[in-house]
Amino acid sequence: MVSNATGLSASKHVPLWELLWFSLVANISIAAMNFSLMLNSVGFYQVKLLFDFAFSQFLNLAFKMVLLIVHIVFDFNRYRN
Repeated sequence: MVSNATGLSASKHVPLWELLWFSLVANISIAAMNFSLMLNSVGFYQVKLLFDFAFSQFLNLAFKMVLLIVHIVFDFNRYRN
């Protein structure tokens, strides 16, 4: 509410299907990470987190045909001196 009033954010309609899909994937991801921590060492868990980004990039490319790393690199280069 405060961020809307100050203009830092705006309300946006999110379709119910996308909201449910996001909630399902997020909950499965959290459950998988907790399960991984239960079975493995913290070092293995940290290595797994490094692969999460690559796997999410693969899923975006496979299902949406979008490679988000390009946008991230260009956005990062905008802030470099």
